[in-house]
Amino acid sequence: MGINLAIISGVTDYPSDMGELPACKNDIGILQQLIAGTGKFSEIHTIPSEDGKAFKARIAEIVARFKNEEIDELFFYFTGHGEFVDDEFRYLMRDYSRSKPAQTSLSNTELDNFLRSLQPTLTIKVVDACYSGMPYVKDGSNFTDYMKAATEASFSKCYFLFSSQSDQTSWADENISDFTKAFAAAVAHSAIDTIRYADVIDTISDAFQPTARQRPLFVVQADFTETLGNFSESTREALKERLASFESVPCVQEVGAKTSSLAERIRHAAQDYVSMEHAISVIADIKLTLEQFKLEGQIAPFFDIENELAENYNSIPSPASLGKWLSKSDRQYFATPMYETETYETEATDVFSMMSVSTGLPRKMVTKTRQIIGGVRTQLTGLPFISFLILLKPKSPNLTQYGGWFTYFLSKTSIQAFYCFSAFKETNWGEYRRGSASEWEPVNWKLADTEDTSAIAVSFLEKLQDFVEKDIADRLGFERQENTVEGETKAIPPKRI
Repeated sequence: MGINLAIISGVTDYPSDMGELPACKNDIGILQQLIAGTGKFSEIHTIPSEDGKAFKARIAEIVARFKNEEIDELFFYFTGHGEFVDDEFRYLMRDYSRSKPAQTSLSNTELDNFLRSLQPTLTIKVVDACYSGMPYVKDGSNFTDYMKAATEASFSKCYFLFSSQSDQTSWADENISDFTKAFAAAVAHSAIDTIRYADVIDTISDAFQPTARQRPLFVVQADFTETLGNFSESTREALKERLASFESVPCVQEVGAKTSSLAERIRHAAQDYVSMEHAISVIADIKLTLEQFKLEGQIAPFFDIENELAENYNSIPSPASLGKWLSKSDRQYFATPMYETETYETEATDVFSMMSVSTGLPRKMVTKTRQIIGGVRTQLTGLPFISFLILLKPKSPNLTQYGGWFTYFLSKTSIQAFYCFSAFKETNWGEYRRGSASEWEPVNWKLADTEDTSAIAVSFLEKLQDFVEKDIADRLGFERQENTVEGETKAIPPKRI
């Protein structure tokens, strides 16, 4: 009788510029609990967050150890970021770099070759990552051909479960990814002990049936009788309790892969695009929420609130920084950087000036000009506002004035919002000028997914309240206690690079 081998892996500590994924740590934890609960996997190996070379070395070590063993069942799981480039899905490692994709990621082909070399009787691959819907059938071939093509060894039977189709988004909150959550729920909420992989597929399919934005992809070459395990009632209850502890409001994570035809890809990708009327309605809803803002808590009685709207970016703090941000963005927004001419002094580089250095004379200085980004502008008209300023005017003489700015860029698919805040300086009794503003904080939402548009504005308003409370506490030397609302969920970056 052969060995049942499980490999559970994921990257849980990506650099912040890649988008941290706190859910992945819990993804791995609940999969470990679930696989252990089957009672049939004698070898369970967990690969922690690693850089590309280290991750592939761990996979190679496991394969080398069991290569001469008879493997009945091989279970592989991954959670983390992914990318689909040049018809190849890549598992992105902690040190992923677009300039070094081969070294800092693991390609799906390479992983399949690793797994296939063990010649398992049954192979299960579960992937909760960006762009995971690998199109195995293409170019007129069939799946059986692929299973046998890369090496002489082949997958005899398999279940491949991917978190979404190729051109869709996937979902998660800070506690757990929705796809992994549905996988675990197939066991936790089962009324019977013995659970087939087909039962898991059915549960996941039903979980995502209400939304067209995420549809998991399943690739199966088996007879649907194979079982994930026999789970006792106590094991199922323990999983159910763990899932209950993760209950929270989901936020978008992006995932994708190739579609079967160009026409299908065009139609599917078009779902992310919205009309100008829809975009305007989103901005109108944001405006309404901002206008209804009221301070909460202990500082509420000490301020009056005034709003100032503008139809351009001229009055916001540091418009040049937004122009620079826009110039570096790879997305197409209906806004452009504004350039202005700057004069500066520099040393002359003509022959006579160079010769003067050797004689000990000071080098001649010349005045030159250059183009620099000085701001940003948009050609869009008819929008409810471009920038929104909330002014908090103090009622108490020992407090100052505060301001919070909300502005944004629009594309056909997303709204790129920006927040910044400032404590004003009092220049005379009751007269204020703006102090140094905080750096702009960028936040992006897909316009097609903004069913609750108030959430976009609420995020800004909560940060404004927190900024003011913290500044007042610091000025008064008061140690402020952070209050966390039970069940509150933070926005988590998409599973996307």
